[in-house]
Amino acid sequence: MSYLFASSWMREPGRGGISRYWFDDNTGGITYMDSVLTDISFNVTWIDEKRDILYALNEVPDQPGCRFGGGGSIYAMKLDRADGKIDSIEHYPAYCSNPCNLALDHDSRYMIITGHGTKNYITKLMMDEEGHYYPEVLTDDTPVILFELDSKGEPEHILDIKKHVGSGPGKKQMTAHPHCAAVSPCGKFYAVCDKGLDSLYIYRINEQQASLECCDICLEQPGTEPRYSVFHPHLPYLYHNTENSTEIFVYRYNKEGIMEWTGSYETLLNKHNNGRIIEQQGLCISSDGRYLYDIIHGPDIIAVMEADPLDGSLKIIQNMSIDHEWPRGAALSPDGRFLVAACVRGKKLVVYAVREDGTLEFSGITADLDNASYISFWEKTAKTADCRY
Repeated sequence: MSYLFASSWMREPGRGGISRYWFDDNTGGITYMDSVLTDISFNVTWIDEKRDILYALNEVPDQPGCRFGGGGSIYAMKLDRADGKIDSIEHYPAYCSNPCNLALDHDSRYMIITGHGTKNYITKLMMDEEGHYYPEVLTDDTPVILFELDSKGEPEHILDIKKHVGSGPGKKQMTAHPHCAAVSPCGKFYAVCDKGLDSLYIYRINEQQASLECCDICLEQPGTEPRYSVFHPHLPYLYHNTENSTEIFVYRYNKEGIMEWTGSYETLLNKHNNGRIIEQQGLCISSDGRYLYDIIHGPDIIAVMEADPLDGSLKIIQNMSIDHEWPRGAALSPDGRFLVAACVRGKKLVVYAVREDGTLEFSGITADLDNASYISFWEKTAKTADCRY
């Protein structure tokens, strides 16, 4: 038996919050238990199994108590190990507009937050040396923030900030948009996709200097907008999807965090989209590293990709249809036998059985949830880190 926590992301007025479900590991059955903070919009979640804390990000530009601005919030929810209930809730400022992703190190000493920023620009009229006026456009800082966690798991204070600066060629790339924070199997490296800069960053934590160090930056094709990334659990490969293409990019990295692009691979068996917008969304990988599951909004499918065990290359083996609008997040059950997809506008959690060959089969099981966005399973057994990579 497992517990599943799902967030509700209010793009439009509606129900938000964090909802708790009982998940049957044998059948894929999903039973609603309760919800908290239904007036608050949440996106990404992360469970610290060392302290039994569910972290969730209130991805908004405004801090409570401020008229406007000030950044979103980090919520820390203490879980009862006996029944999975949320016992207590605390929240802390994230100090960035639209905090959109987070990751903890394996020792739960540090938290990394990425700040997406907003589309709210300030235009100032400036005068040059010759007395001519010109507009100066100011934007939100879009940082990667390193927090230190205290013994209770509270984001005690900020140790370091790396501000991403620049822009890309697309309409949504007026500024940087660091979007994800994925941690490597040994906890040494953190991958950050920047949608605004068409870039992939690798960071690591320098504990002696209490700072973030950038190991490498890889530039992608202009306008692709890198979005979510996952590390291979046993091999030195890193995968990321994009918001503005239908490919998954593959990198090999060494023990210093230096990356080498090894290829990009198509996720759609049929690229005809009838004029619909196509956006890759959530991305997850099986515990043995054999299969990637990529959520694609537009055609509303899950692309199942098989990873080569030698060179990490990908082969598409299935496009599984999702019969509910705007699939966004996905997660594999703790034993890898089921995949659950969250559909924002479809207002559903959808359960798929994972076959032995990695392909998916609809289980016939769904659960209702308004604005369903992100999913975290509560695993009660500690993971074994592969510290080679």
